[in-house]
Amino acid sequence: MNLVTLSACCADHYPQTNETYIGGNAFNQALTWHAISKEETIHLICCIGNDKNGQSIKAAMERSGFDLSHVSIADGMTAKNQLTVDKEGERFGTEGSWISGVSEFFAPTEKDWELIHQADLISTCANNHNIFEIQKRKKETQCLSIDFMDKENHIDMAPLLVGSDIAFISATPTDKSFYKEMAEQSGKLVVLTMGRHGSIAFYQGEEFFQDAIKVRKVIDTTGCGDTFQAAFAYYYLKSGKNIREALEQGANWASLATFHHCDALVNSIDDDPRIVFLLLRNGAEEKCNIDDAAKLHRNGHHQCAMGIFRL
Repeated sequence: MNLVTLSACCADHYPQTNETYIGGNAFNQALTWHAISKEETIHLICCIGNDKNGQSIKAAMERSGFDLSHVSIADGMTAKNQLTVDKEGERFGTEGSWISGVSEFFAPTEKDWELIHQADLISTCANNHNIFEIQKRKKETQCLSIDFMDKENHIDMAPLLVGSDIAFISATPTDKSFYKEMAEQSGKLVVLTMGRHGSIAFYQGEEFFQDAIKVRKVIDTTGCGDTFQAAFAYYYLKSGKNIREALEQGANWASLATFHHCDALVNSIDDDPRIVFLLLRNGAEEKCNIDDAAKLHRNGHHQCAMGIFRL
C-alpha cells in the first residue's frame, strides 16, 4: 500500500523536566507505519523550519529511514507545543502554547499533490488549512483518515465528514450518543477514542467497542492517539475494512506509546543511533531491535516498550 501522512511535525516541550521531544501527527503516524510493516511505501508531507529543532527532526527522520523528498524546509521556526503530564500519565496541553511556525502557511507542491494522488491511504488533521483541497482532489478509491483531535478543540465535524472515510475524535464515554448520531446522519465511519475507557467505532447503524489494553504503568499518553489512528487506518484497509480487527490493532499499538515520556516510537538519540526496544518478558527487561520487536508485537506480545527521540 501507498501510505501518506500530511500534517505537522513539531517539538513537544515538557516544562516539568525541561526536555523536548519530537512529536506531531505526521511524524508519529509515519513512525507507527514503519514499525508495523517494512513492506509498505510510506511518505510524510510536512514543513519544518531551519532552526535547531528542525535540524534535529530532519536528522531523526534520516536515521529512521524516512523518505525526505516531500519534507519541506523553510526559513523560520519549526512548530512547537508545550505539554504537561500528571501522575496518571495523562497528557495536557498548555492553552495558548501551540506555535505553528513555518507549518502555518505550508501548501503542498505539485509533486506533493502527485504523490497524494497515488496514495491508498491519506491521513491528515481537521485543522490542516489544506483540508478542503485534499478532499476536493481525493479519488473515490482512496481512503481519507481525518483526525478531529480532542472535542475541546470545537472543530465543526459535519462539513468535513462528507469527504472523509474515517473520522477520529477524542472524547469521553458521555459523548457516545452524540457521535453515534453524527455517524448515522453522515453515513461515515466515526471512531471515538476515550483513553483508558477504550474506543468505539460507529458505522452504518452498528457499534463496535474495544477495551484499552492494560499496561504495567502508564508514563505518558502523548502520541497514543496518533499511534492508534495510524494502526487502525492501516489494518482497516489491510483487513478488507474489518472494523473489529482495526480497533484491536489500534489499541494494541497505542498501548506501546504509554511507556515513555514522548510521542515517537523510537529510542533516545543521545548516545546510541541504533533503535533499541525494551521488552518486558516474565518480569525481566530485555533489549531487542526494531524488527524483533515488531515481529513479537504482530504475534500478540504487547508488553514491548518503545524508546524515544530526545531533541
